[in-house]
Amino acid sequence: MAIAFTLSVLVFLGWSIKKDFNAPIVLALCGAALFAYAHFTGVAGMVELKPDNLGLFFFEKLNAIFQNRLAGLGLLIMSAGGFSAYMT
Repeated sequence: MAIAFTLSVLVFLGWSIKKDFNAPIVLALCGAALFAYAHFTGVAGMVELKPDNLGLFFFEKLNAIFQNRLAGLGLLIMSAGGFSAYMT
């Protein structure tokens, strides 16, 4: 069931990018859908989280994930830019 859901999300993702929708928003929505599916099916690491307000919980967890990923990505981009500036 999880594979079927994941494949359907990937098909939707490919279709929406082919239709020239905004790629970052579509990627974030597909990631949120997979995150919600993982929470409701009880994937390891998600079971112990039992929030009072489910809607705010998802926004809070997605915010934490995005902050963690974007901080590392920003540091990588800045170091690559600094290296290229140094080499020129």
